[in-house]
Amino acid sequence: ILCYGGGIFLQAIEGGRMQVSELFGHIAKDARHKDVALLSFDDYPSASKILASVALTFFAFLGFNVLTFTAGDMANPKRDLPRAMALSLGITTVLYVLIAIGVFGTLTVPEVIGYGETAIAEAARPQLGDAGFTAMAIAALLATAGCTNATLYASDNLCNSLAEIRVFPAFLGAASRLLVTLLVRHLKQQTRVE
Repeated sequence: ILCYGGGIFLQAIEGGRMQVSELFGHIAKDARHKDVALLSFDDYPSASKILASVALTFFAFLGFNVLTFTAGDMANPKRDLPRAMALSLGITTVLYVLIAIGVFGTLTVPEVIGYGETAIAEAARPQLGDAGFTAMAIAALLATAGCTNATLYASDNLCNSLAEIRVFPAFLGAASRLLVTLLVRHLKQQTRVE
């Protein structure tokens, strides 16, 4: 495939690595071509990094199944559940895109990779200083706590439902609240002793 625009030819070469390299060599030697460049295969991320990024994206949106476990607590689940799913997916997608634009508008790709898990907080530092970094770190902790809380809420409902239809043992159903109460009392006693 050969495309032309703005005084630039762009050619897509298909084939194995050796075939593409050989064809590129012929093109580069041809005096009619100037400033010939090839996207380097070495610049591509490894398969494991690509898989990790796909997995991260998958897990970023995985929490939305938690909404389905709360349907039993909704007044009108046939109406409310689809609305909640669409609204939460839409808001989260927009938020993720805005965060990505903000991060990559502030930091370079090597900086994002270098900062790793703190890249979002580091992206806030140039505009907001250390207070921005701290605010983003606190926001991340609150988001994590919110996700944990939602998962615990949904897990309790799921366990109750499965215990009611006898897929899970009965003590994991409504009686599990008793187990939680006993666990909380035990933990309180442990902290008093220490």
